Amino acid sequence: MFMRSRSILLSFVMAIAVSSAVVTASAETPAGQLQAKLAPVQSLQGRFVQTIYEQDDPVQQLSGSFALQRPALLRWETEEPEQTLLIADGDTLWYYNPFIEQVSLFDQAETMQTNPLLVLLTNDEWTGFEVSFSDDLWHIRETNGGFHQVLSIGFNEQGYLNTMALDDGQGQRSVFRLQNLEVNSEIERARFQFEIPSGTDIDDQRQRQ
Repeated sequence: MFMRSRSILLSFVMAIAVSSAVVTASAETPAGQLQAKLAPVQSLQGRFVQTIYEQDDPVQQLSGSFALQRPALLRWETEEPEQTLLIADGDTLWYYNPFIEQVSLFDQAETMQTNPLLVLLTNDEWTGFEVSFSDDLWHIRETNGGFHQVLSIGFNEQGYLNTMALDDGQGQRSVFRLQNLEVNSEIERARFQFEIPSGTDIDDQRQRQ
């Protein structure tokens, strides 16, 4: 369950960065319309409640806080009983689990290239993805990969992102309700930096030349 949950978390928190990235798309297309709704957001912070479903049955609920600064800075912190911390600092993606005293390091640019959701950070067309709108949600569907992940995005009455869901295509789905949102407020850069605690095992998965 831990590795599967970590995979969904990595996909989701980077997907939320994807959702606030500048993307080149025609204004007449669903992709362009979605970008127009996201464009005013430079930073976003608040709290979240996450519900994890297995085959449509709720199996776990988590809560925590997050902070996002466009285009590549992110802090996503899950509170007890399953405390984790993920930080994207623009260069490295840090995933820290204090329970097992381990931090995993991923190359952020490499992760963007390999994750089917993360290619949306580029200024290229959204090749390999289908964007649609139904039931008050925007759906970004993977069409070229093996799992056909779907990211769904919803907005509140003020036009700000408040709901996201990630279906991993393998029977697990995470729904995130965003709360107490602060839009375009200043966020200290220190929140996007990670200092490795003493005694922590380091799992460095970055590829170095």
